[in-house]
Amino acid sequence: MSLSPLYNLSKLKYFDGSSNEIFAEEDDHNLSPKFQLQSLYLSGPFLLPKNSHMNLSFLSISMNYFQGQIPSEIRAHLPRLEFLSMSDNSVNGSIPSSLGNISSLRVLDLSNNVLTGRILSNNSLQGQIPIWIWDMSSLEFLDLSGNDFSGPLPPTIGTSSNLRYIYLSRNKLQAPITMTFNGSSQILALDLSHNNLTGRIPEWIGGLSNLIFLLLSYNNLEGEIPIHLSSVAHNNLFGKTPARVAQFATFEESSYKDNPFLCGEPLPKICGAIMPPSPTPTSTKNEDNGGFIDMEVFYVTFGVAYIMVLLVIAAVLYINPYWQRAWFHFIEVSINNCYYFLVDNLPILSKFGFS
Repeated sequence: MSLSPLYNLSKLKYFDGSSNEIFAEEDDHNLSPKFQLQSLYLSGPFLLPKNSHMNLSFLSISMNYFQGQIPSEIRAHLPRLEFLSMSDNSVNGSIPSSLGNISSLRVLDLSNNVLTGRILSNNSLQGQIPIWIWDMSSLEFLDLSGNDFSGPLPPTIGTSSNLRYIYLSRNKLQAPITMTFNGSSQILALDLSHNNLTGRIPEWIGGLSNLIFLLLSYNNLEGEIPIHLSSVAHNNLFGKTPARVAQFATFEESSYKDNPFLCGEPLPKICGAIMPPSPTPTSTKNEDNGGFIDMEVFYVTFGVAYIMVLLVIAAVLYINPYWQRAWFHFIEVSINNCYYFLVDNLPILSKFGFS
């Protein structure tokens, strides 16, 4: 299927060509389509005309059979691209640096391909993370995990960065964590686990006020945990506090403040303890100190209640003759039923004079 019949549709904005074999013929390369697509959904092989300049902002061509390399002139053809997804294809080669020059790009997903050059997640990318990727001012989500990136982290992320989520786990990143986030307190997730990072945990991590997910496990970090990360106050944590060893020995009572369900040192609340009752001037000799119930009072109360019930029943039967007759009739019937039940089911009783 060729796209040339669609080139004159000047008002075309949305196009779904999935489950087709879409391609561009040689003559189409010199044509410029009149439509200004806003959304494009495709599956199957697809080639963009070489000389087109489109205002396309959303491009999703994932889960296809695309092969070959990403065109190096992609910025020239799609300068206003905001969303690009080419995941789950067979794209190979390196990622062109021109992608970093698309300042409007917010989401880039090239995962699950066979990329071998530089840059995304679950590929075979290696070398250092390119500096230009940190200059994409509109980028919010970056996932480079599961590759072979090595070397140090970038030194800084500028104030113009809109990054919210950074996933760099399962690589071979080395050296101390030297990067800083200038004015980037909007970081929500930072995953640097499963690398070879060394040195101390930087103090600036504690300044990321909006951070809700931090993973630094499986590295070679050393030193103390920054004081900003030594507090879990103002949460709804419950259970017993960790043993006061290693870094947890520095946790004071203020570190667990406003967690009403926590117990254990250094908190005054002892786990599993029953608060003793207030002392009284006198106490009985038979008081059970191990519980909250005075058993002597319990037995007396139970006996009085039992007697009161019997007296109430007797008074009702005495006052109301009808209920009295009905009650004695009920007792007589019950006795007879029990007698005949025993006679029918236990013949041996007749030998003892019960017949």
